[in-house]
Amino acid sequence: METAHAHPAPTPGRVAIPIRRLAGHADPSLHPTVVTAQHANRAHKRLAKFIGRSVPDVQDLVSNIHRAVTNLPPGLQKRYNRDVILKLLASTKISTHLGENAGAGASAAPVQASLTSSTSSPPNATPAVSTTPSDGFSPADAAASVNNPLTPANAVSLTHSIGLGIEGNDIGYVGDVMIGTPPRSFRMLMDSGSSDLWVGSEFCSNNGGSNCGNHTFLGPNSSSSFKLLSKTWSITYGSGHVTGELAQDIVMFGDLTLPSHMFGVAHNESNDFAADDIPLDGILGLGKKELTTQNVATVLDSMYQSGLIQQSIVSYKIPRLADQKNDGEITLGGMDPAKYASGSVVTFPNVNTQGFWEGAIGAFKVDGRDLGLVNRTGVLDTGTTLLVGPPADVKAIHAAIPGSKSSDGVDWIIPCTTTSVLSLNFGGQDWAIDARDLAFLPIDPDVPRGDCTSAISGTLPFGGETEWLVSAALPGPTRMPDVH
Repeated sequence: METAHAHPAPTPGRVAIPIRRLAGHADPSLHPTVVTAQHANRAHKRLAKFIGRSVPDVQDLVSNIHRAVTNLPPGLQKRYNRDVILKLLASTKISTHLGENAGAGASAAPVQASLTSSTSSPPNATPAVSTTPSDGFSPADAAASVNNPLTPANAVSLTHSIGLGIEGNDIGYVGDVMIGTPPRSFRMLMDSGSSDLWVGSEFCSNNGGSNCGNHTFLGPNSSSSFKLLSKTWSITYGSGHVTGELAQDIVMFGDLTLPSHMFGVAHNESNDFAADDIPLDGILGLGKKELTTQNVATVLDSMYQSGLIQQSIVSYKIPRLADQKNDGEITLGGMDPAKYASGSVVTFPNVNTQGFWEGAIGAFKVDGRDLGLVNRTGVLDTGTTLLVGPPADVKAIHAAIPGSKSSDGVDWIIPCTTTSVLSLNFGGQDWAIDARDLAFLPIDPDVPRGDCTSAISGTLPFGGETEWLVSAALPGPTRMPDVH
């Protein structure tokens, strides 16, 4: 088994792409419990693909939305059009929304690699109950959950760096990649759960035959170095798809350049990508090469093979909107030493056989108390908003968080003011999740110190009792090396 070094790579030959949080299209007429159910549906579809199981039935996903609408608090039912939405659910085939960012490939031979995690401050071996009083749900997060701004990143500290921005209330992360001649900036969703790079074509159309919205496109009219390879390509996501052809052009990450990288240009995009209010121009997949649907070298492979980076490693510094630091960053080739505490790096094996990033979870603790959940694994995914796990595990976690409640044992509510600490053990080290990241959205947006929907979901029995999907909630950078 090849193991990554447990220390940062030297600065030369490393490129950092700052990660920008991605804004999606929020509908203020949808109650937060419905929005949470949409995110849960998307996460369940991703997890099913990641672990090689059947994607949940559409009816199961729709029933999640129906349950969320049915259980709206009486005082909010009229405000959020409960009866109207229930009629629509009963009479039409609705989209469960929030398109999947990446599909899993077919089963592959086990890929042996290792994952490294670190934090910006030394983690506690046994996290205790937080002693910091909570002011409730962050006003910045509340506003962003409705307006879904794209919050730009600050300038990054590394040479060859591009900053990472934030979508809405921490629901996605975007980096700017320069493509073509002259080079133009493309806003790319950074996704550890896929391996393909694609952007929209100049000739792109949506499902209705119209153009692909207010985005940046690539083709011979905008880039003199663009070359179409006349090889078709397509990818289908949980609730969206793109089709097109492979192309070749100059791709730049900070000051580092791939002079003739092959990737996809989409001639057709579903509205999940083509709508004007989708704040991305394409997707940059940073999973392993086994996942590519284009059958070309991934960006990480190309950089490593061309000698631009000395290690085939991608690491993430995930920002948090409520912190107002805007310090997100993706680093290719190593880790940014300014983003983690010395001595906090832990290495553990990648146990996934599909090409995703998955590690063994040694323990789950709430406020330092071990819940006895053993033999679990977690897929680390930058494209997921919630933490998703087996319903029995999710119930055990909420039972340990004071003030948690559920009317049906499926959808969970926690106090917006919770100070409880959930920690997951990777590589023999407990990694505490900030209490602010456990409260997803307030039940009543006008009461930020009341009840919130939980960011821990177990709404579907997706067939496994040991697998978790771990969102970007873990603190500090996570380092994911490839193997050649």
